[in-house]
Amino acid sequence: MAGLSIGDAVGAGFGVIRRRPMSVLAWGVLQLAIAAMTLSVFGPFFIDLASQALSNVQASAGSKVPVAMPMSTDMIQRMMGMQSISMLLNLGGVLVRSVIYCAVIRAVLHPEQGRFAYLRIGSAELFVTILTIAAFFVLAFAIIAPMLVIGLIVAGLAAAHAGTAAAIVGILGVIATFVALAYVALRLSLVAPMIVDDGKMHLLDAWALTRRHAGGLFMIALCLFAILIAAEIVIGLLALIVGLGALGSVAGGLPGLRTFFQQPPAAIFSSLTPLLIIGGLVSVPLTGCSFAITGAPWARAYRDLSGPDLAATFS
Repeated sequence: MAGLSIGDAVGAGFGVIRRRPMSVLAWGVLQLAIAAMTLSVFGPFFIDLASQALSNVQASAGSKVPVAMPMSTDMIQRMMGMQSISMLLNLGGVLVRSVIYCAVIRAVLHPEQGRFAYLRIGSAELFVTILTIAAFFVLAFAIIAPMLVIGLIVAGLAAAHAGTAAAIVGILGVIATFVALAYVALRLSLVAPMIVDDGKMHLLDAWALTRRHAGGLFMIALCLFAILIAAEIVIGLLALIVGLGALGSVAGGLPGLRTFFQQPPAAIFSSLTPLLIIGGLVSVPLTGCSFAITGAPWARAYRDLSGPDLAATFS
């Protein structure tokens, strides 16, 4: 069995970007399509909600005591309907991200399968989607349950006037919980690459494959975290500078921003639509690159640990 190369794993995403730039753009376009669909569905609702809130504020402006205006029956019904639509869109978003994530992994493990930007909808994508949803609920329970136990112990110690012991138990309990969760996540971090490799579920195989490699996988995760933080700082500063300049141009200068945002919500959204379109187009390569940078390292780690004959490793 080959060894784990941390440097090669961290750089795997950049290699995918260099070799398959059009695939990276396709991944970004797919994610943008989901975001645009979500905006088109929820945009009119939130515009109407903001308009009603603005009307309530204006109606109570002449009163010394704010007047609470009831929400219309139609708005309440729309809000309830939006909750159901939101659940469907969230599930669709998980599926799309799973499809893209599987495509990134496929680009590393099976570079010859490059048609349609490595995008597929099959058993691998279905398994990864199910595991993602299940992981959300398991993670929530794995955090809440220990926190409740720790909270009860801390409360008991505090009631016994053992403040120092309560603080120590609380801090150590929280640290131990998150260390345990991180360890389990690292041990199962290669599940998705293994699923994409042969279309089968590999929870126990992933646990066995990562034995004695949690430290190396942690270093990969730490490097990726540092890269993402640095990228977010740089991109965030650029977006802030460019965004303020663009808003200023729309509002007729930065001093006019206050007046600009006092307009009806529909007028504000209409004025900002060109900026939203430009921002969406700029996000395409950035989003595609983020998928590649964060997804490819785990596929490369799996390839390193599995050796050259990937198909026969867990046959």
